[in-house]
Amino acid sequence: MLLLFDGFKKYRGWMMKEEHVKINYICGVVSILFSSILFLLSQDLILIVVGLLGLECFIIALYGDKHFSTKVYGFLMLSVFIAIILILSYLYIVSLNNFGEHNRVIIVILAIMVGVLYVGINTGKIMFFGFRKISQFNKGSKLLGERKYKEALDYFDRISKKDHNNPLAWAGKASALQMLGKNEEALESVDNALNSKFQKKLNEVQTNLVNSLVLNTAGSIYFNLKNYEESLKYANKALKLHVKSNEYDLWNLKGIALNESGESEEAIESFDKALSLKPQAAITLNNKADALNKLGKYEEAMENIDEALKKDPKIPELFLTKGEILINLNKCNKALKCFDKALEIDPDYEPAKKAREEILSL
Repeated sequence: MLLLFDGFKKYRGWMMKEEHVKINYICGVVSILFSSILFLLSQDLILIVVGLLGLECFIIALYGDKHFSTKVYGFLMLSVFIAIILILSYLYIVSLNNFGEHNRVIIVILAIMVGVLYVGINTGKIMFFGFRKISQFNKGSKLLGERKYKEALDYFDRISKKDHNNPLAWAGKASALQMLGKNEEALESVDNALNSKFQKKLNEVQTNLVNSLVLNTAGSIYFNLKNYEESLKYANKALKLHVKSNEYDLWNLKGIALNESGESEEAIESFDKALSLKPQAAITLNNKADALNKLGKYEEAMENIDEALKKDPKIPELFLTKGEILINLNKCNKALKCFDKALEIDPDYEPAKKAREEILSL
């Protein structure tokens, strides 16, 4: 009765409901009424289970805005599966004892199948919708990783035009714009990403993952714009969501923001947390080495950068960091060779060009 009362309280907002929520209400009410009428006609207790399937739909409609977690949807599906086993076992026994009840058995089975199919399809749609959007974002992120910034921009632009309320599309577009040097447009896209929400509901796990990805993107863009305070703010917000698949990137982001803000000791703690999640990450070892260098711990910094170079000797940033450490150790000739090596890998790497010119001017 409380659920029904709650449902009537929400009736005033009916026209504001999304279509899939309205369908939940309708299917839930119809299933309950259907099972109740059949129960009154046949006095068959097993029909109560059909009503329970309808009740599940009704509960999802009433409280769907709470973003049920994957575990809750799993519980709903498990309860439906157990109900099917019990009902089919019962009906099989009945059919053996009374052949004349076959027509009633068929009606009940059909009613149950309708409920089961509905709950299954509804749950599957929610799961598929969320992971399809995340998969789209990952595809665009791969283009960014390959430095195909124009292609990535076109890709995310197409998605954002088709699905204007897709925060992941805006986040990806912001990253591409920033890499192309279009900072003002990138910030506009970040704002759109932070203020957009999918029109369809996601479960709790998917919602946290989407928010984590968007906040990480925002933090990265603000870092590249040298707004370290904002970058740190978004990294901390994202870390509070506890999305394991994104935690390495976030601890690394927090570390570099802290390091550039002059808080190198705290930065090292963040890098250590990142490395505990991904020990083979050469770029994080590089970042830790840079923080140690700023603290004057040159020998320890050298150990970390050498370890990073063993893991990946094709990243120009690593040779730049090693060169900077060598300068502090008064080994300018060796530092110059490191800067040259960085420019071998990437002839357009401006920080290495600048560092090389400074040494030659001494």
